[in-house]
Amino acid sequence: MKRRYFLMVAVAGATLLAGCKQGPNDNFLGYWKKIDNEMPLHVKPNSNDYMARLGRYNMPAKESSPGIITIETGNPLQLKHDAKNNQLQSIDNEEIVFKRISEDEYKIINEKWDNPYYKNTTK
Repeated sequence: MKRRYFLMVAVAGATLLAGCKQGPNDNFLGYWKKIDNEMPLHVKPNSNDYMARLGRYNMPAKESSPGIITIETGNPLQLKHDAKNNQLQSIDNEEIVFKRISEDEYKIINEKWDNPYYKNTTK
């Protein structure tokens, strides 16, 4: 009899713990552009992690610690959300800053970056 109660409690506990895992942080989701060269960034949910489209490339991303998203590029890009300015800023390089934009603005900027002949004149 004790085994049956133990099993029921164990299953209920596991179910509760599985339900506690939160999905992606909404602060990272959406459309962004890099301030200095207008490189587009689109972060969308992918299961409990993220998928980031940076420029032309789709890359997996995850929240490596609270408030920090890591985009798996060749050299992982770690961005923290600045709630005050509603920006994503690189932890390693303070010059890398992404500003939130609308979906329509993202589409316009993304068309340039999808064009293989587009050459950015800034940096």
